[in-house]
Amino acid sequence: MSGSKPTPDPDPAAQEWYCATCDRSYGEGTQFCPDDGTRLVLLNEGDPLIGRSIDDRFTIRERLGRGGMGVVYRAWQASVGREVAIKVIRPRPGHDAATTKRFLREAKLASQLSQPSTVGVIDFGQGEDNILYLVMELVRGRTLADVLRDHGRMSPERTVRIGAQICDALEAAHRLGIVHRDL
Repeated sequence: MSGSKPTPDPDPAAQEWYCATCDRSYGEGTQFCPDDGTRLVLLNEGDPLIGRSIDDRFTIRERLGRGGMGVVYRAWQASVGREVAIKVIRPRPGHDAATTKRFLREAKLASQLSQPSTVGVIDFGQGEDNILYLVMELVRGRTLADVLRDHGRMSPERTVRIGAQICDALEAAHRLGIVHRDL
């Protein structure tokens, strides 16, 4: 969002506690999920990328989520003074040249995608330690899971509006030859 101020850098030593029932993460200070009472599981004891710079251009601030191919972080792009989202894919056993090529091809195609219901790609590349990255606009707001948890079932009209936006985004991606692997 324009005009918003960056959030302070989180404590790199902060721990993340995860609730397997509601798929939410919490900071230190609680052993049980405040929403459903499930005992929380310690996921990590700090993320080595938090506080690091990627390609001397993007400073990692906070982990936002994890997907099948990588981890998404909130980062600071000092050259233009904005927060961004950056997906990082670390090399690991089983990653071969084909995986890297696929990532770079898909990143290039995604950067051409311009549709109101999709996240804009700003940049991509390979940084130090062979870390592949994809920089995107940072979208603020609540997740669909948060909305459903807080308000329960949605009306059929709202569900159809959201579904239509998803279909519009998928149609735009498919026109470019992008097939989203997480659907």
